Formats: sequence, C-alpha cells, structure tokens
Amino acid sequence: MIVKMKFLSISGPRTDIDRVCEKYLSKYEMQLENAVTELKTTDNLLPFIEVNPYKDALAKAEQFAELLPENGCLIINGQIENPDEITHNLKCPVVTFGPDDNSDYHPADIHYNSLGCPTFTLYGPGNRERQFTLQVPGEHNIYNAKADVALCRLRVEF
Repeated sequence: MIVKMKFLSISGPRTDIDRVCEKYLSKYEMQLENAVTELKTTDNLLPFIEVNPYKDALAKAEQFAELLPENGCLIINGQIENPDEITHNLKCPVVTFGPDDNSDYHPADIHYNSLGCPTFTLYGPGNRERQFTLQVPGEHNIYNAKADVALCRLRVEF
C-alpha cells in the first residue's frame, strides 16, 4: 500500500527536539524517523516556542485590512487558515484566490512548457473562465496572476 507522507524537519538543541516529540508529536499516529545531525559550528540556535510564530504578522495584516474603506476590496489568498481573523471587522468585499474552487479565482488545466512557464485556465466568479500563458516560470507566478486578475476585476470585466 502507498501512503501519502509528509516530511517534518525540526532543528534546535537535542533537548528541545525531544520535548517537541514528546509533548506534541507523540499524540499523532506516525512513524518518526530519527535523523539527527549535530551542528557543531552553531552556537546560537534558539528554539522558537511561540504557539503562533506569525502572530505579529497577522496583527499587522488585520491593521492594514481595517484601513480599507467600504468601497474598497480585500484580495486575499484563499489558503490562509482562519481568514476571518483578518476579515472579521471589514465592511468591504473580500475576494479570494487559491488552488481550488473554494476560492473566487482558481486555476485548472495547468501545463508547463520546457522552460517551466505555465499555461492555465483561470476560473472567476460565476465560473467565468479565461486561458492564460505566462512568460515567467514557476507555480508562484500563477498565484501572482490570480491576484492580478482579481485586482483587474475591480475595474474591468474579464
């Protein structure tokens, strides 16, 4: 049987790695493979034990979003976990882009040429679709294009 696996990398002092494994990872059904490498030249490795390492960035995102006027629009990645933490006080519309039809703008039929440049069909609200071919390589540029089209939607129908 083939099972989808995820790789988790933990770095830090051995005692902290043991603590994370015992306190957090032991409650999951998983097979831990021990591949510890000692870093002899690193003296300043400090563990990051904050529950949410993005807490400050999230607060900033919420502050910026709240600056939007009622006639504005927030364009946000649909893969963000708990987007309501950012959008809960907004009076303006929220438009999402992401990899699947849970988002307002999402791609399908993605193909790459020999240089890694993607061609894809972009679906928008109301299942409107349009094919795009980018002249730059990489999946991240598909995300950029989805956000760009969502922004254009504010002024121009596609």
